[in-house]
Amino acid sequence: MIESIRIMGKTIHIMAKPHLVADEEARAVLETRTLRIFIDPNIDGQEQAEVCLHEIFEMVARDMGITIDHAGMQRYSSGLYAVLRDNPEVAAHIVAGRRIVPKP
Repeated sequence: MIESIRIMGKTIHIMAKPHLVADEEARAVLETRTLRIFIDPNIDGQEQAEVCLHEIFEMVARDMGITIDHAGMQRYSSGLYAVLRDNPEVAAHIVAGRRIVPKP
């Protein structure tokens, strides 16, 4: 379980919260005022990972002044999640700052 993450120098707390909002489609909510991400605990692990990544992107975009509509943000986060899921060795190299390709 992950209790918090660092995004752009801020600690964001991740919490379970069923029945997030009146919109039955919502599976996660980013609350920027209190620096919390609420995730519906009733969705499966992969979906939790996808929606968490989506909320992370929303926070990064907000802090960097980037405007992306919600549908575009959803497509972008789903695509990146698929790349990371299908290529865990690349994600590990990126996070560790290791070379992706060797020096010539």
